[in-house]
Amino acid sequence: MPSPPLIMKSLLTNSQGRRLLIIGTTTQRSILHQLALAASFDREMAVPNVNTLEELEKICQETVAFDSPSELQQSLSVLRDTCGSNSVGVGIKRVLLGIETARQTTGMERVNRFAEVISSMRASRAIEE
Repeated sequence: MPSPPLIMKSLLTNSQGRRLLIIGTTTQRSILHQLALAASFDREMAVPNVNTLEELEKICQETVAFDSPSELQQSLSVLRDTCGSNSVGVGIKRVLLGIETARQTTGMERVNRFAEVISSMRASRAIEE
């Protein structure tokens, strides 16, 4: 892997005089500092976890994750039943990954796949803590 200055030089060279908007996400800020990349960003914005099914529902609506509102409600219901609560506690990056994973299927398979992926991410988060 090229060193951070080489990465930045490559990005700037490839931009052909245009300004670049680079968005980076991480749960491990220390790595950005270790790679000397933290200073390359103008802003840092903390994004809280998606904590409730209501927040998850809003994200799914905004991203048009399901073909119909009933599919979304079915998936949230399966997730609620699987987890036993309305608590989600998963980062937005993982939620968006779950949406993209579920989009590879259709109908009830999508409903169940989304609930399965989010439930799994929720469980892995609990293990990491």
